[in-house]
Amino acid sequence: MYLGFFIISALDLLDALETVSSEAERRDYADWIYRCQHPDGGFRMWPGTDFGERANATNARWDPANVPATYFALAALLALGDDFRRVGRRQTLQWLQKMQRPDGSFGETLMNGRLEGGNDPRFGYCATGARYILRGTSNGSLDVDGDTVHDVDLDSFVRCVRAAEVGTLALKRHNHSFFAPG
Repeated sequence: MYLGFFIISALDLLDALETVSSEAERRDYADWIYRCQHPDGGFRMWPGTDFGERANATNARWDPANVPATYFALAALLALGDDFRRVGRRQTLQWLQKMQRPDGSFGETLMNGRLEGGNDPRFGYCATGARYILRGTSNGSLDVDGDTVHDVDLDSFVRCVRAAEVGTLALKRHNHSFFAPG
């Protein structure tokens, strides 16, 4: 998904997407992205882990949605001019809530009810980017297809990122003083 996003967005930034690809090819690109959509919300890294009819509780751990892939899939669909009618918006927004830890950080995947992936702010940036693409500037609960969907805790995420930045700055100061001539 990353590679697909970078290729599509680079062509879009160069204003070349419509010159180097036909409308049918761009539809095929969007179809490929939609093949990566997970039924429980979010997007997979690639369609190769979709077990289709053979999916069951035992092999579900091999077929997770992924926070960065979800952001990149949605951003690529935007660049392709997709109308998002096929996006499982409700499922993805609900899935994003499950991806957030109590401290405000986000995991990468959800396997067997457990968040996987380190405490990396990039997962949160991808999660909040996907959230923005699907929700816009609306905060709080949102009605999606007749269901109430609650929001992720943005304040908690911001506190988490600020705490990580303070720790990084302290480490840089420590390393600088350690290596400074004295």
